[in-house]
Amino acid sequence: MLGTAQTCKQQPTVKANIHIEDIRWIRSHEEDQEEWRVYRPHDYPFPPSRSRSGFQLNGDGSALFGAIAPTDGINWVPAEWSLSPDSVLEIKVKIKGSGASSRYKYQLGSVDSGKLSLVLLKHDQWQDSN
Repeated sequence: MLGTAQTCKQQPTVKANIHIEDIRWIRSHEEDQEEWRVYRPHDYPFPPSRSRSGFQLNGDGSALFGAIAPTDGINWVPAEWSLSPDSVLEIKVKIKGSGASSRYKYQLGSVDSGKLSLVLLKHDQWQDSN
């Protein structure tokens, strides 16, 4: 029907044949919708923006996590990642020289070759006890 508002949220689906590894995903915050965060491959023609974040998931469980740098660029730091059977992506980042660590948990939503949608479920930070 035209002109009616849709009240139910559509759950994105994961296409099993699409790989998310070995791609540097950059957040396209202009495309975010409600709780869904949109990421695009690094070579996507993004509009100008002061800052972006992202990550790269490698096939061996290692990762790079990109946080916003003081100069509005991206500061890439080593990380680790895993994907649970229920499509929860976890990225663990150890912040070099600070003794601190962060963990990000995302619900993986829709995935295709040019777009990745995630919901941030949890972000923890703690001081390592070493």
